[in-house]
Amino acid sequence: MNIRGVEAVGGAFVIEFAGHRSYRLLGDLSGPNVSLFNEIIGPAADEDGDVILKVGDLEVLDSSGSRAIQDVASRLAGRGLLRVERPSERVAVVLDLMGAEDDGVMIILPDEQVALPPPPPAPAQA
Repeated sequence: MNIRGVEAVGGAFVIEFAGHRSYRLLGDLSGPNVSLFNEIIGPAADEDGDVILKVGDLEVLDSSGSRAIQDVASRLAGRGLLRVERPSERVAVVLDLMGAEDDGVMIILPDEQVALPPPPPAPAQA
């Protein structure tokens, strides 16, 4: 498995290749670490097809990291989806606050966090 990483002031950030157009992110995707994300993940946005980010081990995501994720989704628009799989609650909150889903990021929550809305009420019979 190929691994790229960087140690920055904010903390370590590692990207593992997890399969074709699939990447596992670990550590701290913020500030200066965003450049590694853009270097590795950015080119995948120039090709057709989905990109998968497995972020269950991503500990820190700030607005610059979220924006980098959203930029990849925007670049894929009409040619593929960006799937962000199994974010922690903290990472999911940042993505939500930054409007990631509005920018085309498909967020796949862990099973225990998925809360389906109740079904709509049945129409009244006359």
